[in-house]
Order: sequence, then C-alpha cells, then structure tokens
Amino acid sequence: MNRRCFRCGSVLTENFECKSCHKQYSSYQKAELLSALYYNLGLEKAKTRDLSGAADVLKQSIRLNKYHTDARNLLGLIYFEMGETVTALSEWVLSQNLMPDNNIAGEYLELVRKNKTTLENVDNTIKKYNQSLEYVRSGSYDLAVINLKKVVTMNPNFIRAYLLLALLNVKLDDIVNAKRELLKILQIDANHRLARKYYADLVQKDGEEKILTPEEETKKIRKKNQRQILVNQSLQQIAILVLGIALGAGLLYFLVWPYQKSMLTDKSEDLKKQIGILQEENNALRQEKENAVKDAEQKEQQVRAMIKEVQMAAQKTAGADGYVMAATAYLNNDLNAAAEALIAIPATENATLDGAITQLKQLVLPKVSQAFYISGYGAYSRNQFDKAIEDLTLAMKYDAGVDFSDDVIYFLGRTYEKAGQTDKALEMFKLVLEKYPNTDKRGYTEGRIKALSK
Repeated sequence: MNRRCFRCGSVLTENFECKSCHKQYSSYQKAELLSALYYNLGLEKAKTRDLSGAADVLKQSIRLNKYHTDARNLLGLIYFEMGETVTALSEWVLSQNLMPDNNIAGEYLELVRKNKTTLENVDNTIKKYNQSLEYVRSGSYDLAVINLKKVVTMNPNFIRAYLLLALLNVKLDDIVNAKRELLKILQIDANHRLARKYYADLVQKDGEEKILTPEEETKKIRKKNQRQILVNQSLQQIAILVLGIALGAGLLYFLVWPYQKSMLTDKSEDLKKQIGILQEENNALRQEKENAVKDAEQKEQQVRAMIKEVQMAAQKTAGADGYVMAATAYLNNDLNAAAEALIAIPATENATLDGAITQLKQLVLPKVSQAFYISGYGAYSRNQFDKAIEDLTLAMKYDAGVDFSDDVIYFLGRTYEKAGQTDKALEMFKLVLEKYPNTDKRGYTEGRIKALSK
C-alpha cells in the first residue's frame, strides 16, 4: 500500500513520514489500526453467523483501508453465504485488482468460474427474482410466490427472496408460512434486523407472549397443522353444504340484480386470465416433471438392460457380480455405494462387461467425486482440516478425469499445508504438476512448492 503525502504527493515511509517535506501523518496509522479493529469485530460476528452485522463492520473496515484484502475477501464470502453471489464476485474482483499477488480471492473467482452450474443458477435466480418483482408491482401476488419458491430452490441462501416471500405471505394472510420463511432467514443470518423485526411483529399480531426459537416454532406449527387436519375432516360435509348455498345465492344474484352482470363479467374475465396464467405455469411444471421422469426411466432401462446383458454374457466372470452390485446401488440412488463397488471391480477380458462398467462409471464417478470435492472445499474454507482431508481424498479416489481434478489435488495440498503436514502437501503439489502440467493453477502450485521447500 502506497501512502502519500497530502501536500506534495511523495510516498511516506514506514513511520508515516513524508520523504520530501518531513511531515508526520499519524492519521494513516490510526485509520489502518481502526480498519484492523473493524475486521476482527467482523470476523467474530461471522463466526456466530451474525452475517449482516459482520457485513456492516467489514464495510467500515475497507472504507478506512481499501487495501485490507482480508476484510474485503471475508465480506465477499459473507455476501456469497447470504445468496448475493454477484455482489460477492464484485468484492473478489476488486480485491484481486488491488492486490494481485498471493490473494485467495483469485482462487474463489476461479472456483466459481469453473463451476458452470453456479453461474447458470446465478443468472436464472436474478431473472426469476426480477420477474417476481414485476408480478408484485402488477398485483399478481400468487404468481410472485410461485416464482420466489423456485428462486429459493435454486439459491437456498438468498435472503432477499425469503424476505419478499415472507412479506407476500403476510399480504395473503398466511402468517404461519410468513414466520416459517423468516425463521429460514434467521437460520442463515442469526441477527438479520428486518427478519427479527417482522418476526416480532407477527408474534405480537398472533397475541403470543414471546418470540419463539426456530425449534419451538417448528413444534408449534406441527401441532397447529395436526389440529387443522382434524378440523378439516369434520368440516368437509359442512363445506359442501355451504358451497351449494353459495351457488344458489349466486344464481339468485344474477336473476334479481341483472344490472350487475357487466361488473361480474369483467371480474370473471380477470379470473379467467389469472387461471390461464396459472394453468400455463402448471403445464410447464408438469412438462418439466414428465421430462425428468422420462429421462430417469430411460437411464434405468439402460442400466437394467446392461445388467441383463452382462448376466447373460459373463455370468462366470469375476467382475460381473461387482457390476451387478454397483448397478443395483445406482438404481437405488445410492451413488456412494455404487462408486465404491465400481472401483473394486477387477480387470476383465470380457468386452461386453468392460463396456458396461465404463458406461456406468461415466454416470456415477463424476457426480460422487464432485460431491466430495464441494464438501471438502467447504470444510477447507472453515478450517476443518480433518474433514477436508477425508472428503478431498475420496474425491481423488473416485476421480473420473473431470475438469476439476487438478483443483481437488491442489486444495488437498493446501489443506495438508494448513494442517502442518508439509511432506504430504509437497507430495500433492508435485502430483498436480505431474498429472496436469497445463493446469491454470501452475503458478500457485509452483509458488507453494518453492515456499515449502525452503
């Protein structure tokens, strides 16, 4: 960080003294110390999941010292945890530009860039959230609720979507679901001010004496739902009778007051339009479900056909039993068991069996390896080194030549390094260069080898 004199613009020394006019600037030192204080406070708040509070103090930290990369990187992580992926990427890009060397923000950006699913989800989330806002502005609250539920499915930590969903539920007089959405926010950000305020207001509206914990609220909702089921069962016949009376009253309404026919027709047209929109939405959801079911059925039929073919062509082959075990686990959606069985199958000389094994490996191993990689990287980010080593080792074990294979070995090396196991860390870094000489992490890897070899 180049500190400069306010008078002549010369670079200051480490003692905050101008080289030209020899003026002392203690304000620089105070600002940097205060920035560090805010960073430590933000780190403590982040550890207790007070994410919004941590974000506020970290903003103060980088406002006092924009070169405080640790504060900016942590702020990006907090935004990412709150579902604000675009804002998180902006902070990491700025951090990388301000401090290009030895900055972990580059690794965060690279990890997101390589994960195409994350980028697609970010794009779809933004589009659907903006569409929900348009529905709200036009008064189509039901459609906005449907759209927001899709948003939080794609991005389960998107606090803004949960907050808007809670407000819409209040608008629709669904207080139970509104409190449920607010509790989801508080599980992500324990001290979110708006969520706590809205939740306290809803508690007072219900006439409750205190704010319940998430566990107490869940038990209360469960009991309320059970009582509601009993009430609904006893009121079904009454509801049918009331519906008949309402239909009769409606018929009488048309006969006695014909002059209101025009008004009712307009309302009917509006309802038809809303029903049409809902039907289109329902048809789209049904088509997505049918396509997913067809795809699953086709894959299941392929696997079952392969099982039958293998059993007929290689019943006495040692690898056939292992393949059948792996395929059965795959059909039961137990991918970990399927992967374990696949890598244990010995080499065979049966072309049919080998082809079936290769095809099943392509279906199973990349998914299992990616799942362990994501879990291991998360543990690495939280300094849970034992868990990270375990999961990243399994990701290597089930590696099927996917595009993130070099990242798995690299972060396993970083984990060993942080855990103080230097020899194993060096072994992993050398393995990265040996297996993936053209990896985009070559510079990082060579730097770590050089640092650890001193």
